[in-house]
Amino acid sequence: LCLLHHHHHITLSLHSQFHFHADFFPFHPDKNYLLSFLFFRTIPFYPKMPSKDQSGSAVNKIRDFLRVDNDAPKHTRSFAYHSSFQQEHQPQTTAPKITVKQLKKTQKHYNLEKERFDEIETDEEMLLDVENITPAMANALRRIMIAEVPTMAVHYVVINRNTSILKDEILAHRLGLIPILADPSKFRFKSGDTMKKTLIEVQSGPNRVVHNRELPSKLYETETILFQLKVKCKRTSGGKIVNSQVFSRDLKWVPFGNQAETFTERPIRAVHDDILIAKLAPGQELDIDLYCEKGTGADHAKFSPVATATYRLLPHIEFKQTVRGNDAKYLVQKCPMRVFDIEDDVAVVANQRHCTMCRECIREDGWENKIGLFRKKQHFIFSIESTGIMTPSEIFKMALKVLYTKAYNQLKEIEAVEATEIEEEENVATFK
Repeated sequence: LCLLHHHHHITLSLHSQFHFHADFFPFHPDKNYLLSFLFFRTIPFYPKMPSKDQSGSAVNKIRDFLRVDNDAPKHTRSFAYHSSFQQEHQPQTTAPKITVKQLKKTQKHYNLEKERFDEIETDEEMLLDVENITPAMANALRRIMIAEVPTMAVHYVVINRNTSILKDEILAHRLGLIPILADPSKFRFKSGDTMKKTLIEVQSGPNRVVHNRELPSKLYETETILFQLKVKCKRTSGGKIVNSQVFSRDLKWVPFGNQAETFTERPIRAVHDDILIAKLAPGQELDIDLYCEKGTGADHAKFSPVATATYRLLPHIEFKQTVRGNDAKYLVQKCPMRVFDIEDDVAVVANQRHCTMCRECIREDGWENKIGLFRKKQHFIFSIESTGIMTPSEIFKMALKVLYTKAYNQLKEIEAVEATEIEEEENVATFK
């Protein structure tokens, strides 16, 4: 393109990929300042490339970190394409890495005998650092842990007598949510609704309580667990009321078949003994039979082995400028998670993992130029809190097995489809 600008002939070459529409020019083509306008508008199409020393760090920053600004996060995209950053000779894939951090969580439990709260340590919560996986893989593991890891839970409740204030359906719902300590790998899923049919057959006789003796003989020991709850509130001769509260420890396991021998080392019971089921007045009574089956959280939340399973990206904090003196003290005070500390009158990052990206440290004017908030892509911190049925490590291992099984079955289906297509092509060729 050759134009006349200030009485000089200047030649401007534009790359063939840029096509300009007539509406692109806000000025009349005959004006002398058209060339300067066009020149400055084409500069952004040719960004200045960083040097070899700078390109590696700049590319790594965009590829590996999500930047959290005051208004919105930046560089949120994940680069899963195998040729991303190929020209910069950056590694494309790295083997996943898992780091386990077991937490001993302190919980307060009420001691009925001593009438006080006792602090005990539990291993029901675990932190996992999983690196070099995609967000899709991380979310798949989270969803599997919640909805597809099987457990045993109360599925059918036969209420022989309930004179408490609670309605039958409310009582059945409360019983169903009690976590049951039983190894799900030693049980199998029931085929069809055989339990409901068996209950109807057994209870169709003149005596509806007869199922306490007959029903176990009609069930499979590898499919069902039987509990009984029999509690009656009474007033003693001394005027003391007993059994006014019904807890999960009142559930009595009734083994049948070879269950007693199979679960000798780890008898089946409720995970926690202090779950309140109901309150009774003198003369009120509960006589209930509970039947547990194997299921997953996709069927009902009571089968989910986790209270919660979450993940978040690893926080990363950098100082763009040195923060010292009163600014350092002010920074430490305004951070609600106590992420920063002071060493030699200079602010430093002390607890990087505690950062929740609330952005209080960069909210005021000028602080965004001093502190950089980032999250590392493909570095996920999983928090797994178990209900006590299984340990968090067992839940995570089972989730990996479920994911592997899904991928393996999908691969087999694809291979079967490909084999069918090849066979059809061979038949067509033979026919021709």
